[in-house]
Amino acid sequence: MIKYAKAQLGDVFNKLTTSSGLVSRTGHKYADVDFSCLDDTPENYIGIQVTAMPSVDILPPHFINPKTANLVNNNYDCWEKGLLKGTYTTLKGCPSYMEHNHTKESQRGYILDAVLYPVINDGVEVYYVDELIAVHKSFSDLLQRINDRSIAVSIGADVKYSICSRCGQIIRDDSDYCEHVSMGKKGNQFNLKGYNKPTVASEICGHRDDPDSNRFFETSWVVVPAFRSAAIQHIFGSLTKLSSVLSKEHSDIQKLFGKVKVASGNSMNIQRLSLKLCSSPKLASSLLFMSDIRKMNPIGFNLGLESLVGSYETKQINEALTMVEGLLKV
Repeated sequence: MIKYAKAQLGDVFNKLTTSSGLVSRTGHKYADVDFSCLDDTPENYIGIQVTAMPSVDILPPHFINPKTANLVNNNYDCWEKGLLKGTYTTLKGCPSYMEHNHTKESQRGYILDAVLYPVINDGVEVYYVDELIAVHKSFSDLLQRINDRSIAVSIGADVKYSICSRCGQIIRDDSDYCEHVSMGKKGNQFNLKGYNKPTVASEICGHRDDPDSNRFFETSWVVVPAFRSAAIQHIFGSLTKLSSVLSKEHSDIQKLFGKVKVASGNSMNIQRLSLKLCSSPKLASSLLFMSDIRKMNPIGFNLGLESLVGSYETKQINEALTMVEGLLKV
């Protein structure tokens, strides 16, 4: 059973990650990227960091937690967080295509790395997956659309079976579909006792206790992604430049935040932010990511921060980030 995270209906293209996830990333820096899958030398590729997909939280035995029902994609398919955690690495080294057209002519590059990180969504921890995709410089039309943010990504998965999130029916082929997720009926909302918001009838892809039930095998560039969170986060000028960014030492980053802390009057809020961000040895790409998110959607960025830490700390974090942008000249 092949699943694609490409929407069939609706203009949902180029949406940003839910605002509650903006400051919840782990800061993974793609420090151990393996370039061996590339057909050409790394300097002939552009590195693109994208958010590919989120997971949902499942309430036993098979209900989607209403607090994470907004993370079901527009095809009403979803992946439980335990299974996503166990299988996201199958993306590494996979090809990237245009619109799920699996031909050599349609291939545009490779997925160099995939990163799993926790996000708090309406008070519930879920996981998101970011990818580092290498696109060959010869595909200038695609690179222009990436630069314009007029295209997004969609994952392809080989799913052994899916599970109806309403009745628990196991679906291995078209003959197994129940009344809740058969053609045209997916997406109906229903209520669960103890929750003040509805959940949704969807297909849960695979099962967390069966890691062989899901395998990702590609990511495509598409105009209309199924996941509303699918978006381009950062464009590295070249993989050579990316390698240079990753070579920054931890001590240099600490010095950078030392300047920020002094400039901000030794605010305890800035100190906590600095310590949190400096907990990772190579931080430059995540700082650039935060900067890009703020530039693309400043209102959503600030609303997300305010919902997590309040308006005062949001102001302090913005001041610190502005200082960091000045020091990094981004």
